[in-house]
Amino acid sequence: MKRIRPTPSQTSLGEEGRRANVEGAFALRRGVKRLVAGRSVLLVDDVCDDGGDGARLRAGVEEGGAQGVVVCTVALAA
Repeated sequence: MKRIRPTPSQTSLGEEGRRANVEGAFALRRGVKRLVAGRSVLLVDDVCDDGGDGARLRAGVEEGGAQGVVVCTVALAA
């Protein structure tokens, strides 16, 4: 995935603010569709606040044709 527009830090935002902050901020990099099409993909997210980032990233990879997508998070926000 590639960030296609800058976004401020999510740390001080509430749930709705975080959702709006990353809406439309990521897209598949050029040439990646041919790499993910028909395959299983593992996405790694550094911190999970509400799960929205992982869900949006997963949806983007699925739109690229991935057969299955798993999101793994390293840490949960307190």
